[in-house]
Amino acid sequence: MKSDTEPSDPHRPLPRTCLADVRELRGGGRSGFADAVREAGSRLEAEPRKRWEWDAIGATLGALGVDGPDADLVGLGVGDEALMFHLARRCRSVVGVDRYAADNAWREARYRDAEAVAAAAPFDYPADRLRVMDADMRAVPRPDASADAVWSCSSIEHVPDPAELLAVFHEAQRLLRPGGVLVVTTEFSLHDTPYLLPGVLAWDRRTLAWADAALPGLERLGPTDLGYDASCMGHAPTPRRREAALRRGRVSGDVDAAPQGVARLAGISVVVPILLAWRKVSDERRAWEDSGPAAEVRRYTEALRHHRAQRDREAAALLGPMFGTLGQDGATRQWALHAGRLLLECEARGGLVSEAGLRSRIAALRELSGDGPVVDADCLDLCGYLLGELGDPAGADAVDLACLSSPSTTAEHVMQLATRVVVRHEGRGEAAARARAEVEGLRGHGLTEAELRAGFFDRVARAGVSMPGP
Repeated sequence: MKSDTEPSDPHRPLPRTCLADVRELRGGGRSGFADAVREAGSRLEAEPRKRWEWDAIGATLGALGVDGPDADLVGLGVGDEALMFHLARRCRSVVGVDRYAADNAWREARYRDAEAVAAAAPFDYPADRLRVMDADMRAVPRPDASADAVWSCSSIEHVPDPAELLAVFHEAQRLLRPGGVLVVTTEFSLHDTPYLLPGVLAWDRRTLAWADAALPGLERLGPTDLGYDASCMGHAPTPRRREAALRRGRVSGDVDAAPQGVARLAGISVVVPILLAWRKVSDERRAWEDSGPAAEVRRYTEALRHHRAQRDREAAALLGPMFGTLGQDGATRQWALHAGRLLLECEARGGLVSEAGLRSRIAALRELSGDGPVVDADCLDLCGYLLGELGDPAGADAVDLACLSSPSTTAEHVMQLATRVVVRHEGRGEAAARARAEVEGLRGHGLTEAELRAGFFDRVARAGVSMPGP
């Protein structure tokens, strides 16, 4: 992991562009949000990385003087985050937007409607100052120049492609008054390689350079400090299946009580939160085509748009060369895996290649992924499914079980994969037993019995396979 500086000072002045440092939570953090956390006590579920993001955003808004009784704020992709309730205590008005639905893929926005979010606040707040809205963060139903500050906590990366990321910035710029500020946290890859899987667009150094050129109406504030002290226990990469345990740990100022939780394994990459702040200096904008993305990012974005519209042949024509060349450079293996996974989907969905061609593509993806303990389940999942459909249960098991045991696989994905293996073998045999054992092991990673039943046992039962309960 590269570092531009010496290990980060745990008392870094703000604003600045910097990576997460869990030590900044010691002593209650840098913002008044810590008081709200202490008041909420055990009712507030929050991982160390999320607590750092809330504290960093709150402290930056305070340092820039936009969190007081005359301030109007808008939060993008807020889910049910505690920060918006804290800001409602301090500011004149707060508007929080997200797309809420009971079946939302993101746990934080899994509510029947916006009113249910407000009712679930972890502590008291003046209800007349907060409005939670069901809206897309790229099209917020608020007037131009109506906010003194816009914030977003690890949400802007959930758009489908880099061009839509630019659209989020343009919407924030529209909402801000002249001189208003935008403060965000998002994901940053420690491996200096793009992580551009749709819905998880992690930044890297090149993204920072692109943003500076692409956003002439927004001035990035403070110094850039990409130092990351990997020797700190709290900065060690955490298996993604541990997220529930970290979230449900005791919320306090004692960061040593939860020694991990800032860095995440994502595929074969490691990502950490990054804090950024901008000030609006003008209404000038640049269209995506004129914003200066690297040629490969531009082609990949075009491919993503074809893929999303199910124009499989057009997408495959762009993705094929990416998969064929990017994998030759170890620094871009993650991106090549993403391109290969999307290419395989286009080829299978669009009937673009023969069965032999699909098998060949699957073999190439598996070879690129490698045989280590960390495999990218998000990219290889489709390989396991297709091998099963092609009548190769042994090959499907090999892929699915590798994905099941990878520390970069989420608990939800573990249960989905395990269901597939168990159903494939009607609950019997070594593969089914290994899959179930991985699910049983999730208890030690913080999942409740209700979550295990809904995520695995009930799914298996609905498929007509009989298994003893947990």
